[in-house]
Amino acid sequence: MDLKKNIIYRYRSVSDYSIKELIEDSIVFSTADTFNDPTDIALTYSLIDYPNKIDAIKYMAKMMPPNYFDNPKTRYMLSYYFDNQINRMINNFKKNVIIGSFTREPYNPVMLSHYSSNRTGFVLGYSLDDINEMVNHSSMKGELIDVDYSGDTVSITDEVVQYINSCTSFLGSEATQNIEKTQHIFNSSLIKNEKYKKAFCTKSISWAYEKEIRFIGYKKETNNESHIKIGKCIPKVIYIGDRISLKDKYLLLSIAREKDITVYELMLSYRKDQWGLTPVHIDKKMIDSFLKRNSYGCAVHPSMVPSE
Repeated sequence: MDLKKNIIYRYRSVSDYSIKELIEDSIVFSTADTFNDPTDIALTYSLIDYPNKIDAIKYMAKMMPPNYFDNPKTRYMLSYYFDNQINRMINNFKKNVIIGSFTREPYNPVMLSHYSSNRTGFVLGYSLDDINEMVNHSSMKGELIDVDYSGDTVSITDEVVQYINSCTSFLGSEATQNIEKTQHIFNSSLIKNEKYKKAFCTKSISWAYEKEIRFIGYKKETNNESHIKIGKCIPKVIYIGDRISLKDKYLLLSIAREKDITVYELMLSYRKDQWGLTPVHIDKKMIDSFLKRNSYGCAVHPSMVPSE
């Protein structure tokens, strides 16, 4: 993995959760089923020749008229049924995959709009070495992988056929029960050959501007926990959005001052030589001056606010 820069970034909106994580130095990632983009997993399958592969279909074929499965209506009904079951299987699998998104871009205007509440939020920069160390010592095993923007997909046809065949009554009254019992077969097959890592780290070229690095992990427990604390890590730098409120700016500067985090404020410039968002360094004296001039009663522990 070619990582030329030693700082990777996370875009954040100002919320009770993001501020709490910042104060506690916590790194929290989410399960893949919580993602907004339904195509944010490059898995595909094809059952075009399913009568020749699926045991239940082969068994039924012996009792049906010749060419029964060549009927378009029959194929459509079976395909519809299988698709629904397989979609459920994949969605259940996503509940066990942990994803954490970083980027190499500290203040991309598009990402600031999408992920930092239209530039009213902030961006945290972490040492890549610190994040790797945190990952290596975490009970939630995983790794950082550069996202591939080739737009390729990962075929899981073999895993799907294996899954269906493991459900001996897939088309019978016990189908749902058997599907639940054999979910682990499908999960295990993807984990074993690590196809899931490639699937979750491959995206369309249209997303290439994000220059994303993903943490990919897997939790064996099947539960409803969708936000997982991976470990602790103190940011090296904070970029404050140019549209942030004074109250939120006060809050972030108070935390940064206490934790000795380097701060940049993004300023919108119309100068020809630096048109766009420009980071302006805010040193400790400037932070202290701002905090003394302003008081917003922010929900921050008193120890976070510098003394006079």
